[in-house]
Amino acid sequence: MNRTLGWAIILLFLAAPASAQRDPMQAPPQEVLDRQSSEWIARRRWMSVIIIGSTLVAGSGASMLRRRRRKQAALEQAAQQTPLAWPLMADLMQIDPVMRTDRIRRALRAGLVPPPDERARLEQFFETASHPASRVLVLEALSTDGAPAELLERALTDSADSVRSAALHLLLLAQPERSLELARAHLHDPGIEARTQCAEVLADSDPAAAGEAMLDIVRAEALGSREGHVLRRAMGFFAEELKDPAWTAQIEALRDEVEDEEQMIDWAVEKLRGT
Repeated sequence: MNRTLGWAIILLFLAAPASAQRDPMQAPPQEVLDRQSSEWIARRRWMSVIIIGSTLVAGSGASMLRRRRRKQAALEQAAQQTPLAWPLMADLMQIDPVMRTDRIRRALRAGLVPPPDERARLEQFFETASHPASRVLVLEALSTDGAPAELLERALTDSADSVRSAALHLLLLAQPERSLELARAHLHDPGIEARTQCAEVLADSDPAAAGEAMLDIVRAEALGSREGHVLRRAMGFFAEELKDPAWTAQIEALRDEVEDEEQMIDWAVEKLRGT
């Protein structure tokens, strides 16, 4: 606003008639003075309108920004507070998607359970939520009282790896009698976590398939951002789950394919050899 007033004053100064710069000893004719006076008054009137209008616009804009910031701060403060009751979906849909996800996460951490009349709304929200984290949290929220099997089955075909992994984990917990069926069906899932879960389930019933799946996971993530995590988990699987020295040669062959900065391969080989 100060900048606007400054520019208005400069323009006001520049709007002065050329006669103001003449020799003051040379008096112009009266008709010239009258015309210049009228022009001067008209210019001053327009400049006053511009100054007042600019001030009002700048003031209203600043006031709008302050109100918006206060509202945003209030929403953020409310999101940071530990909820006392499960947040209603009608309220969640009024806030930012990131804050919405955080509210659901905080409610779960506080041990809250969605009321029966909110469960159907959560299922509908799962179908439309754009953030995978939100869909995972919805599955967790519904599983506190037994997530519908149909919803979990649909989630197994979700486009996000994290959602498929969460759905598989919840199905394995809810229907342990289907563990082998689910593990074989999703052993070649594109997501690392889902494949790893399946391999761990098959460790006792089909160790050959489980071991090959783990080796494939390590090779697929070789030199990638998740290489270290995958290698640690795979070597732990071979050393502590399968415990079969027959895998030693294939594990040692991984040295040429991955960067083993933590020497997990050496550790697994030593464990398998019993040294």
